[in-house]
Amino acid sequence: MGNNNNGQVVGSYDLSGSGPFGFLYDSNTNTYTTISNPGWYNIQLTGINDSGQMVGYYEDTQATWHGFIATPQ
Repeated sequence: MGNNNNGQVVGSYDLSGSGPFGFLYDSNTNTYTTISNPGWYNIQLTGINDSGQMVGYYEDTQATWHGFIATPQ
């Protein structure tokens, strides 16, 4: 789990064994956004900077782990 100076928090959650999925929580708007991508499994978000870039890792369909950085548009 990670947070930034803009009131945003990232982490992961698992509902009924179907995840985990990543999430972004924005305390300014009190909203949660699920972070997922087709073909990505076991998504773990570990950090977010003040520009909103999120970092983490995921497992693909071949059981290979990958790191990523996601930049908001």
